[in-house]
Amino acid sequence: MYGQMRIIDEFYSENASVGNLLPCVPLSQTLPSTLFFTAALAAPFFSKTVARIYLLTVASSPLLIAWLHIRKCV
Repeated sequence: MYGQMRIIDEFYSENASVGNLLPCVPLSQTLPSTLFFTAALAAPFFSKTVARIYLLTVASSPLLIAWLHIRKCV
């Protein structure tokens, strides 16, 4: 708890070091991955095959977790 208060106090103090600004990332680098992620989220609403794959993945994940615990992998 004390460590958190020290960090907050240092942040609001006048002598706190100023962080460096990060360089801007061009839209050409972020847009393709954003579109791909959005398409993956929207795909089950437009394709029954993709919806079935998503459902099977979600339904089988507890079995995979159990298998990993049985095999002592986790």
